[in-house]
Amino acid sequence: MKINQNVFLFFALLFFGVFATAQTENSCEPLIKKSDSLLVLARDFAKQKQYITSDSYFKVAEDIYLSNPSCFPLGTTKFKEEHLTVIPASTYQKLIEKVIELQDQNNFEEALKDFDKSIELKSDFDYAFNDRASTKRQMQDIQGAISDYSNAILLNPYFVIAYNNLGSAKMKNGDIKGAIEAYDNAVKIDSKYYIALNNRGNAKYESGDYEGALKDFLEVVKIKEDYYFAYCNISSVKFKMKDYNGSIDASSKAIKLNPNYGAAYLNRGTAKEMVRDQIGACDDWDKALKLGMSQAKNYLSECVQK
Repeated sequence: MKINQNVFLFFALLFFGVFATAQTENSCEPLIKKSDSLLVLARDFAKQKQYITSDSYFKVAEDIYLSNPSCFPLGTTKFKEEHLTVIPASTYQKLIEKVIELQDQNNFEEALKDFDKSIELKSDFDYAFNDRASTKRQMQDIQGAISDYSNAILLNPYFVIAYNNLGSAKMKNGDIKGAIEAYDNAVKIDSKYYIALNNRGNAKYESGDYEGALKDFLEVVKIKEDYYFAYCNISSVKFKMKDYNGSIDASSKAIKLNPNYGAAYLNRGTAKEMVRDQIGACDDWDKALKLGMSQAKNYLSECVQK
């Protein structure tokens, strides 16, 4: 269950409070416990990458430290260093909110400037490079995107999403071998990451490795049974392997999961044509066209008008 951070923070701060008066030895104990509890919360939120909330808890704990130095004779150096690692990330999170709004307005150049600012704030922040790369992809700066995804991975060798994104950028750049290597790395880190598995299957399909592609797509639907994209991909592979009935069956599964998925109707129609079900093929192509698949027009021209 997700907790409303602002409400949670309000009551937490109200509960913990800040005591600015000089404390006796006996009165230090509750302050130490409160500051320790605040630090635990700050660290927990930082681990969840909820940096704004984490920063707020650090600040309240810091107020307790600074207002009651006699209770903390060992000083605050280590604590302050820990807090300083969160502040840039917190600022970055605020920038992201602005960036999302800019991207919704298709104002990618201004969004890119804000990502540049975030990297200036924290040059080793892996998510900043990954997110800036995604903006560059939308701007069709594929080489710039590949560079940023690579930097994100250098900073965090276990950044599974960055590996997947790098693979997609390399596919866009025509580097199928490099894309497969990136997807391989993603799957090595998380064998259940079905998006990377599906993407790797697509890359293998493009390279002509239909057996490898089919293996990946079948693994995807084992992990996520309702992932209709994978069933449509299975349909495409089986068509290439001349298993037309298998292609029809896979497309039908995709359609059952999403009756408005035009690509599945297009695939099924093409496979039906190969098994001489011309009427069924034409019906599927007609549905595909109505669902926005303009390619279906070429196929429909083959159909006999009733």
